[in-house]
Amino acid sequence: MTYKLEAFIGKIKSPIVCIFGDKEVEYADGSELSKGIFDKYWLVESISVHCGKIVLELKENDKINAVLCNESFF
Repeated sequence: MTYKLEAFIGKIKSPIVCIFGDKEVEYADGSELSKGIFDKYWLVESISVHCGKIVLELKENDKINAVLCNESFF
């Protein structure tokens, strides 16, 4: 199963730095980021600005990921 970030992300016109746990990834803008498909469900923990870039700190939604990973067809 794959996930997309919330639609509002695509409206951000500034460069974005996303922090996924211990991984940091930079995107040209929200449009580029919103095209990404992820293998986990992420929530925005915090939003800040640093050196003219939007910084999104994301955290894994453990409850939803745990339920969906244990999903069965039987």
